[in-house]
Amino acid sequence: MQAVASDFARRIQTVFPSAIHVLDRFHMVQFFTDALQRRLRYLGEAKKHHKSRFIDRCLARCPPDLTEEERGFVAQWHQEDDHTKHIYQALQHIRDVFKATTMTQAKRRLKEWFRQY
Repeated sequence: MQAVASDFARRIQTVFPSAIHVLDRFHMVQFFTDALQRRLRYLGEAKKHHKSRFIDRCLARCPPDLTEEERGFVAQWHQEDDHTKHIYQALQHIRDVFKATTMTQAKRRLKEWFRQY
């Protein structure tokens, strides 16, 4: 899929050289959620013990929206794999960037996000 996206982007750049590539909130969150799902499926452990819809829900929702049980599973996955923890934290922090209410706040949060990740 990524090869198709990069080919598409190159073609757009050829036809519309002044076009600016923009990612919206939905697709940014989807990107991180997909990365988390791929990572957990790669590890295989979560897939063996839980239904994939449960895993998807735990990874896609904001931590305050999770039940205590779901938060426990997410914490367990973080302890088992630092890479999963890193992707999950990046997702939660980009959500914080999206919640900015002023341009100054958004720029500061995004700059911090890039510095950290």
